[in-house]
Amino acid sequence: MILNKFLISSENILITNFVDLKVSLNLMYNSIREIDENSFDDLVELKFLSLQNNDLETIDRNWFKNNKKIEILDFSQNGIKINDPQIFSSLSNLNALLLSQCFYIKENIHILKDLTNLRYLDLRVNEIENFNNEILSSLPSLQELALEYSTIGELSENHFVNNKKLKKLNLLGNQIKVQPGTLNGLKELEEIWLSNIKSAEIFQSLFRDTKNLKILKIGGGEFQRLTSADIGFLTKLEKMQSNIRFFLILIVSYCFFLELFSCAHAYSFIYALISIGF
Repeated sequence: MILNKFLISSENILITNFVDLKVSLNLMYNSIREIDENSFDDLVELKFLSLQNNDLETIDRNWFKNNKKIEILDFSQNGIKINDPQIFSSLSNLNALLLSQCFYIKENIHILKDLTNLRYLDLRVNEIENFNNEILSSLPSLQELALEYSTIGELSENHFVNNKKLKKLNLLGNQIKVQPGTLNGLKELEEIWLSNIKSAEIFQSLFRDTKNLKILKIGGGEFQRLTSADIGFLTKLEKMQSNIRFFLILIVSYCFFLELFSCAHAYSFIYALISIGF
Protein backbone atom coordinates (compact mmCIF):
# COMPACT_ATOMS: atom_id res chain seq x y z
CA MET A 1 0.00 0.00 0.00
CA ILE A 2 1.41 3.37 -1.00
CA LEU A 3 0.62 6.25 1.33
CA ASN A 4 0.33 9.71 -0.21
CA LYS A 5 0.79 11.28 3.22
CA PHE A 6 2.95 9.75 5.89
CA LEU A 7 1.95 10.22 9.54
CA ILE A 8 5.28 10.99 11.15
CA SER A 9 5.88 9.69 14.67
CA SER A 10 7.32 12.09 17.22
CA GLU A 11 10.50 10.01 17.32
CA ASN A 12 11.16 10.59 13.63
CA ILE A 13 9.97 14.18 13.34
CA LEU A 14 13.45 15.36 12.30
CA ILE A 15 13.16 13.68 8.93
CA THR A 16 10.78 16.40 7.74
CA ASN A 17 13.84 18.61 7.35
CA PHE A 18 15.17 16.50 4.53
CA VAL A 19 12.57 15.67 1.91
CA ASP A 20 9.18 16.50 0.53
CA LEU A 21 7.39 13.29 1.45
CA LYS A 22 5.30 12.71 -1.67
CA VAL A 23 5.51 8.94 -1.97
CA SER A 24 5.91 7.02 1.26
CA LEU A 25 5.36 3.53 2.56
CA ASN A 26 4.80 3.08 6.28
CA LEU A 27 5.05 -0.49 7.59
CA MET A 28 5.82 0.37 11.21
CA TYR A 29 4.77 -1.89 14.08
CA ASN A 30 3.92 -5.00 12.15
CA SER A 31 5.42 -8.42 12.78
CA ILE A 32 7.21 -8.66 9.46
CA ARG A 33 9.93 -11.31 9.48
CA GLU A 34 10.65 -11.73 5.77
CA ILE A 35 10.27 -9.62 2.64
CA ASP A 36 10.24 -11.03 -0.86
CA GLU A 37 12.95 -9.45 -3.01
CA ASN A 38 10.33 -8.25 -5.53
CA SER A 39 8.01 -6.64 -2.98
CA PHE A 40 8.93 -3.03 -3.80
CA ASP A 41 9.68 -3.42 -7.52
CA ASP A 42 6.68 -1.42 -8.71
CA LEU A 43 7.30 1.48 -6.32
CA VAL A 44 9.74 3.30 -8.57
CA GLU A 45 8.82 6.71 -7.10
CA LEU A 46 9.27 5.61 -3.50
CA LYS A 47 11.10 8.16 -1.35
CA PHE A 48 10.39 7.05 2.20
CA LEU A 49 10.25 3.50 3.56
CA SER A 50 9.72 2.71 7.22
CA LEU A 51 9.99 -0.82 8.59
CA GLN A 52 10.48 0.36 12.16
CA ASN A 53 9.70 -2.08 14.95
CA ASN A 54 9.28 -5.32 13.06
CA ASP A 55 10.95 -8.72 13.38
CA LEU A 56 13.39 -8.43 10.50
CA GLU A 57 16.67 -10.29 10.88
CA THR A 58 18.37 -9.10 7.70
CA ILE A 59 18.20 -6.61 4.82
CA ASP A 60 18.56 -7.63 1.17
CA ARG A 61 19.96 -5.15 -1.37
CA ASN A 62 17.59 -6.64 -3.97
CA TRP A 63 14.66 -5.11 -2.12
CA PHE A 64 15.71 -1.71 -3.48
CA LYS A 65 16.83 -2.55 -7.00
CA ASN A 66 14.02 -0.47 -8.55
CA ASN A 67 13.84 2.19 -5.83
CA LYS A 68 16.61 4.56 -6.88
CA LYS A 69 14.74 7.60 -5.51
CA ILE A 70 14.65 6.47 -1.88
CA GLU A 71 15.77 9.28 0.41
CA ILE A 72 14.83 7.97 3.86
CA LEU A 73 15.06 4.44 5.27
CA ASP A 74 13.96 3.54 8.77
CA PHE A 75 14.90 0.10 10.12
CA SER A 76 14.87 1.11 13.80
CA GLN A 77 14.04 -1.52 16.39
CA ASN A 78 14.79 -4.60 14.32
CA GLY A 79 17.31 -7.34 15.13
CA ILE A 80 18.99 -7.08 11.77
CA LYS A 81 22.33 -8.63 10.87
CA ILE A 82 23.94 -7.46 7.62
CA ASN A 83 26.90 -9.14 5.96
CA ASP A 84 26.73 -7.26 2.66
CA PRO A 85 28.99 -4.17 2.85
CA GLN A 86 27.33 -2.74 -0.28
CA ILE A 87 23.79 -3.09 1.01
CA PHE A 88 22.90 0.55 0.31
CA SER A 89 25.32 1.19 -2.54
CA SER A 90 22.61 1.56 -5.20
CA LEU A 91 20.74 4.21 -3.21
CA SER A 92 22.57 7.32 -4.36
CA ASN A 93 19.77 9.60 -3.10
CA LEU A 94 19.73 8.20 0.43
CA ASN A 95 20.12 11.09 2.86
CA ALA A 96 18.54 9.79 6.08
CA LEU A 97 19.14 6.39 7.66
CA LEU A 98 17.53 5.40 10.97
CA LEU A 99 19.02 2.38 12.76
CA SER A 100 18.29 3.07 16.43
CA GLN A 101 17.93 0.02 18.69
CA CYS A 102 19.31 -2.36 16.06
CA PHE A 103 21.47 -4.23 18.52
CA TYR A 104 23.55 -6.18 16.00
CA ILE A 105 24.53 -3.08 14.05
CA LYS A 106 27.78 -2.89 16.03
CA GLU A 107 28.89 -6.00 14.13
CA ASN A 108 27.97 -4.45 10.79
CA ILE A 109 29.07 -0.84 11.19
CA HIS A 110 30.98 -1.10 7.90
CA ILE A 111 27.69 -0.84 5.96
CA LEU A 112 27.71 2.90 6.66
CA LYS A 113 30.90 3.50 4.74
CA ASP A 114 30.77 5.67 1.61
CA LEU A 115 27.17 6.87 1.97
CA THR A 116 28.39 10.14 0.54
CA ASN A 117 25.01 11.90 0.37
CA LEU A 118 23.82 10.86 3.84
CA ARG A 119 22.78 13.86 5.93
CA TYR A 120 21.02 12.27 8.91
CA LEU A 121 22.20 9.14 10.74
CA ASP A 122 20.41 7.76 13.81
CA LEU A 123 22.32 5.10 15.76
CA ARG A 124 20.82 5.72 19.20
CA VAL A 125 20.77 2.98 21.83
CA ASN A 126 23.20 0.60 20.16
CA GLU A 127 26.27 -0.96 21.75
CA ILE A 128 28.63 0.43 19.15
CA GLU A 129 31.56 1.19 21.50
CA ASN A 130 33.96 2.17 18.71
CA PHE A 131 32.64 4.48 16.03
CA ASN A 132 35.91 5.10 14.23
CA ASN A 133 36.74 8.12 12.15
CA GLU A 134 37.34 5.97 9.07
CA ILE A 135 33.57 5.51 8.85
CA LEU A 136 32.93 9.18 9.60
CA SER A 137 35.43 10.31 6.99
CA SER A 138 33.38 8.55 4.34
CA LEU A 139 30.24 10.54 5.27
CA PRO A 140 31.17 14.07 4.13
CA SER A 141 27.57 15.32 3.79
CA LEU A 142 26.53 14.39 7.34
CA GLN A 143 24.60 17.15 9.10
CA GLU A 144 22.97 15.33 12.02
CA LEU A 145 24.40 12.39 13.97
CA ALA A 146 22.58 10.72 16.88
CA LEU A 147 24.70 8.37 19.00
CA GLU A 148 22.81 8.71 22.28
CA TYR A 149 23.32 5.82 24.72
CA SER A 150 25.52 3.80 22.37
CA THR A 151 28.24 2.85 24.93
CA ILE A 152 30.91 4.77 23.01
CA GLY A 153 34.03 4.91 25.13
CA GLU A 154 36.44 7.21 23.31
CA LEU A 155 36.58 9.79 20.56
CA SER A 156 40.01 10.75 19.31
CA GLU A 157 41.49 14.12 18.47
CA ASN A 158 40.10 15.42 15.17
CA HIS A 159 37.49 12.65 15.20
CA PHE A 160 35.02 14.67 13.10
CA VAL A 161 37.53 16.66 11.08
CA ASN A 162 36.08 15.47 7.74
CA ASN A 163 32.47 16.15 8.76
CA LYS A 164 32.59 19.89 8.28
CA LYS A 165 28.85 20.14 7.54
CA LEU A 166 27.81 18.59 10.85
CA LYS A 167 25.24 20.80 12.62
CA LYS A 168 23.73 18.55 15.30
CA LEU A 169 25.58 15.96 17.36
CA ASN A 170 24.00 13.86 20.12
CA LEU A 171 26.48 11.98 22.32
CA LEU A 172 24.43 12.04 25.52
CA GLY A 173 24.56 8.97 27.75
CA ASN A 174 28.02 7.80 26.66
CA GLN A 175 30.95 7.66 29.08
CA ILE A 176 33.27 9.08 26.48
CA LYS A 177 36.87 9.96 27.21
CA VAL A 178 36.69 13.37 25.60
CA GLN A 179 39.86 14.73 24.02
CA PRO A 180 40.35 18.51 23.80
CA GLY A 181 40.44 18.35 20.00
CA THR A 182 37.54 15.94 19.47
CA LEU A 183 35.34 18.62 17.90
CA ASN A 184 38.09 20.24 15.82
CA GLY A 185 36.86 21.49 12.47
CA LEU A 186 33.14 21.57 13.36
CA LYS A 187 32.70 25.24 12.59
CA GLU A 188 29.08 24.72 11.46
CA LEU A 189 28.02 22.87 14.64
CA GLU A 190 24.86 24.46 16.09
CA GLU A 191 23.66 21.89 18.64
CA ILE A 192 25.42 19.28 20.78
CA TRP A 193 24.34 16.92 23.56
CA LEU A 194 27.27 15.61 25.56
CA SER A 195 28.13 13.72 28.75
CA ASN A 196 31.20 13.25 30.92
CA ILE A 197 32.89 16.66 30.77
CA LYS A 198 35.51 16.64 33.53
CA SER A 199 36.56 20.26 33.89
CA ALA A 200 36.06 23.81 32.68
CA GLU A 201 39.50 23.63 31.02
CA ILE A 202 38.44 20.65 28.89
CA PHE A 203 35.19 22.45 28.14
CA GLN A 204 37.05 25.43 26.70
CA SER A 205 39.46 23.29 24.69
CA LEU A 206 36.67 21.09 23.38
CA PHE A 207 34.52 23.90 22.06
CA ARG A 208 37.19 26.23 20.70
CA ASP A 209 36.15 25.61 17.06
CA THR A 210 32.39 25.68 17.62
CA LYS A 211 31.77 29.41 17.42
CA ASN A 212 28.32 28.91 15.82
CA LEU A 213 27.02 26.76 18.69
CA LYS A 214 23.46 27.74 19.68
CA ILE A 215 22.24 24.84 21.84
CA LEU A 216 24.38 23.00 24.39
CA LYS A 217 23.15 20.20 26.65
CA ILE A 218 25.53 18.58 29.12
CA GLY A 219 24.85 15.61 31.38
CA GLY A 220 27.12 13.86 33.84
CA GLY A 221 29.74 16.58 34.16
CA GLU A 222 31.96 16.31 37.22
CA PHE A 223 32.82 19.97 37.62
CA GLN A 224 30.50 22.04 39.76
CA ARG A 225 30.58 25.53 38.31
CA LEU A 226 31.01 27.49 35.12
CA THR A 227 31.31 31.26 34.97
CA SER A 228 30.70 33.71 32.17
CA ALA A 229 34.44 33.65 31.47
CA ASP A 230 34.30 29.92 30.79
CA ILE A 231 31.62 30.16 28.12
CA GLY A 232 32.09 33.74 26.93
CA PHE A 233 33.64 32.67 23.64
CA LEU A 234 30.36 30.95 22.61
CA THR A 235 28.86 34.25 21.50
CA LYS A 236 25.92 32.71 19.60
CA LEU A 237 24.77 30.43 22.41
CA GLU A 238 21.00 30.66 22.88
CA LYS A 239 20.20 27.73 25.15
CA MET A 240 22.20 25.75 27.68
CA GLN A 241 20.82 22.89 29.76
CA SER A 242 22.92 21.03 32.29
CA ASN A 243 23.08 19.51 35.75
CA ILE A 244 25.98 21.84 36.54
CA ARG A 245 25.34 24.72 38.97
CA PHE A 246 25.97 28.20 37.64
CA PHE A 247 26.28 31.57 39.29
CA LEU A 248 23.01 33.02 37.99
CA ILE A 249 24.15 36.63 38.31
CA LEU A 250 27.18 35.98 36.14
CA ILE A 251 25.16 34.15 33.50
CA VAL A 252 22.51 36.86 33.32
CA SER A 253 25.21 39.56 33.15
CA TYR A 254 26.83 37.62 30.33
CA CYS A 255 23.55 37.47 28.40
CA PHE A 256 22.86 41.17 28.76
CA PHE A 257 26.43 42.19 28.04
CA LEU A 258 26.45 40.40 24.69
CA GLU A 259 22.87 41.49 23.96
CA LEU A 260 21.94 37.94 23.06
CA PHE A 261 18.58 38.15 24.79
CA SER A 262 15.87 40.72 25.30
CA CYS A 263 14.76 41.27 28.91
CA ALA A 264 11.89 38.87 28.37
CA HIS A 265 14.27 36.20 27.14
CA ALA A 266 16.58 36.77 30.08
CA TYR A 267 13.78 36.31 32.60
CA SER A 268 12.65 33.19 30.74
CA PHE A 269 16.20 31.92 30.86
CA ILE A 270 16.39 32.46 34.65
CA TYR A 271 13.03 30.77 35.14
CA ALA A 272 14.14 27.78 33.04
CA LEU A 273 17.30 27.39 35.10
CA ILE A 274 15.37 27.55 38.36
CA SER A 275 12.74 25.11 37.11
CA ILE A 276 15.35 22.41 36.45
CA GLY A 277 16.90 22.81 39.85
CA PHE A 278 19.63 25.40 39.52
